[in-house]
Amino acid sequence: MIPIYFLEMITDVLECWTRYPKAFDGWNNTFEWLLEHGSGDLLDGTIDLADGIRLITSTYQSKSVTTCCFEAHERYMDIQYVMKGMEYIHWLPDITKGKHVPYSAEKDIEFYDIGKEGHASTKILMESGMFVVIWPGEWHMPCVSVDTDEPLAIKKMVVKVPRTLLHHGR
Repeated sequence: MIPIYFLEMITDVLECWTRYPKAFDGWNNTFEWLLEHGSGDLLDGTIDLADGIRLITSTYQSKSVTTCCFEAHERYMDIQYVMKGMEYIHWLPDITKGKHVPYSAEKDIEFYDIGKEGHASTKILMESGMFVVIWPGEWHMPCVSVDTDEPLAIKKMVVKVPRTLLHHGR
């Protein structure tokens, strides 16, 4: 299991990013880039920014919570920004039950499938123009449909920030 380093998830609208302390030296440049290019016109794909920071743009359909899995990362912090659509992201400080898929160092991801039994989690509604910062070790389940019967089209940017760039040993 990936250790929990700290529990300080941030979620807000993009225009309010300056409220939060810089988590890494490229914090300001990253959010200014999102403000400038986050209109939804970018094609799906990956852009390499400075210092190993990657920006991944993808378009997908939200899914039923029963088909989604919790995930956590060890080497990267995620800044997820919803460009179009809306979805829920579930968040947990720790997972103790469910089907575990061991950590893959190659993909920097570990999964827990909690199935239909569910798990008490914090559910965050992410709408167009909102971002969430997910620190290494925080369990999260993105891509969850707001309406469980109807998937929605989502366009999202995920900024992957290497843990080695984070301040305070995060």
